[in-house]
Amino acid sequence: GTGVADENLFTAGDQLGLLETEINRYALDVSYAATERLNLNAFGSNENIESTQRGMEFNENNKLNPSTRLGNDLGGWDDRFAADSQWMAVTDDKTNTIGLGVGYEIIPNTLRLATDYTYSHGKVDIAYSGLGSVATGNAGSTLPASTDQYAFSSPPTVTHKQYNLNATLEYQFVKNLIFGVHYIYDRYKISDWMQEANTPWAESVGSEYLLRDTSDATSNQWGNRLINLGSYLGPSYEAHFVAVTMTYRF
Repeated sequence: GTGVADENLFTAGDQLGLLETEINRYALDVSYAATERLNLNAFGSNENIESTQRGMEFNENNKLNPSTRLGNDLGGWDDRFAADSQWMAVTDDKTNTIGLGVGYEIIPNTLRLATDYTYSHGKVDIAYSGLGSVATGNAGSTLPASTDQYAFSSPPTVTHKQYNLNATLEYQFVKNLIFGVHYIYDRYKISDWMQEANTPWAESVGSEYLLRDTSDATSNQWGNRLINLGSYLGPSYEAHFVAVTMTYRF
């Protein structure tokens, strides 16, 4: 009868994909009425997300001619079901936020100032192990892992910082009519390897080695490098926002 491709091949039998996720969130908010006209509050939160994933290398490099695969190519088309083609990634995502707020009745029941400031700091670490993570790439390689075409390593830490200031001044002109002036300052700073220059572990979209099967000049299949998106990702920014409002309560 008609044969099926890879009908005699087997995987290692381990579960693949997302294996475990643990999420812990803690928050604290404290308010204090210092006087009849002055209110103070402070708040903070902590969020920890840890997830574990297992995958299996499945690249199509040298699919047309597997025997030509070089010693520094970790896992070509002919090795896609090997037990040592599995990898693990443990992602640790932490975010800490603190803030202070002040509310003050400049003129009781007429003119009120409210402002708060928030600072958030987050970081993401990915611990990689398994396929291609050994120091020399693989047993047949004579090149350092950083130059092996399919070597892998844990990527650098990604950090996020955000500063936010929100201030509002409201004037109650009459019982149902309120005029307001609002100001928001927002600053976001990110350090992400996906926005940095190409490295031995990351190549930009459009890279020859990222996209091509090296045994076929016409191939446009994806390889196994970490994808560097560069300017496709939202960069760091600083923004100011001012608004004037009028509110009428029916």
